This record gives sequence, structure tokens and C-alpha cells, in this order.
Amino acid sequence: MWATGSENAAKPGASASTPPPVQPKRYRCKLSTIADVNREMQRIYRECRSNLVEVGDGSKLVHMLSLIARVHETSDLEARLAALEAATR
Repeated sequence: MWATGSENAAKPGASASTPPPVQPKRYRCKLSTIADVNREMQRIYRECRSNLVEVGDGSKLVHMLSLIARVHETSDLEARLAALEAATR
């Protein structure tokens, strides 16, 4: 699991007791509805106002979320249009 002394000989500065780097936990949130996307946008806004997230980073995240919301709106309109077309046939 951890590197042995012979493996570390080729890596300067590495020791035998150095554990592997810890991967940061991925942030997962539900974004399956426009309400979910709206809730996440509000959370990012509050974090920016509280100086927990840089405003530039928050702006980028909210922009991506607005694109996701637009996709939800488009797919909903597409489904409604298909239902109307099917009803008129």
C-alpha cells in the first residue's frame, strides 16, 4: 500500500512512512429540477456574502448553474410541445 524504501530511492524527498495523498471529497448535490438548481445558486450566493467562497469563483459556479437551469427549461418545453403535437394528431 505505502511505498517501500527501495521504491522511494528513485523519488527524492519521499520517505517510507509517507501515506498516499488524500483525495478531497467531491461535493455532490441534487440538480434534477430547477428548484434544486435555484437552491444551489442561493447557497453559493450566501457563501459569497459570508466570504466563504471568492466572488469570482461563485460567479462562475452560478453561471454554470444557470446553464443547467436553461437545459431543464428547454427539455421541459420540448416535452410539453411533444405532448401538444401528439394531442392534435
